[in-house]
Amino acid sequence: METSEFVSNVGRMSLLAGGTVLAGAASGQIEFTPVGPVDGLLDGDGDVVAIDFNGDGVREVEVFYEEPAAGNLNIKIEAFPDTGTSNVTDEILVDPTGAAGNANNPLALSLGEPIDPNETATRAWQFVGRTDAGTSPSGISNSNGGGNFRDVGVEEFIGVRTIIDGNTHYGWIGIQITALDDANDALTGFVTGYAYETTPDLGIAAGAIPAPGTAALLALGAVGVSSRKRR
Repeated sequence: METSEFVSNVGRMSLLAGGTVLAGAASGQIEFTPVGPVDGLLDGDGDVVAIDFNGDGVREVEVFYEEPAAGNLNIKIEAFPDTGTSNVTDEILVDPTGAAGNANNPLALSLGEPIDPNETATRAWQFVGRTDAGTSPSGISNSNGGGNFRDVGVEEFIGVRTIIDGNTHYGWIGIQITALDDANDALTGFVTGYAYETTPDLGIAAGAIPAPGTAALLALGAVGVSSRKRR
């Protein structure tokens, strides 16, 4: 995907549903950070994208690429810092009814799906870093048929619930898989961007960005925000 195409795709988010649903509730304010296919690239062991929702220099979670010795390439998300114990501030939406080994992995949300306190039989909040196994990363996608992000070329979203300054906030992380070939052990992708609702306890729609005309939306021109670090 070319950068110009990515900007167009991000720009469409605020236009859906009349620029209301995806722009957030009138009483809320969304803080959006664009990333994109260059700074958000995940295609080699050690690639990391820091997710710092409120821009205070401290990442809430990180998305990273892993190449285990036995192959089976992985894109994962984990809490930061990894203290070796269950993380109690950052959670992701998962499907607890998922196949064995996949129930701990984040749901692949479509544009506009709600990210809020409500849970159903097929979605539940789970700590990033499984509560029974410390801060083990959760798989987004891998080259052995795992993970819920399996649609190449489609932007999908991770639902996140995080604690910032003692308050609960809801946000999303955009992921796009660019190549996925289980048979040949191939996998690449990138983080498209991320956002959170600055009003505590207020839900957000997957992919929602600030309403047109706000300063944050103008930041779309800053797709080159540097978010990529080497692990």
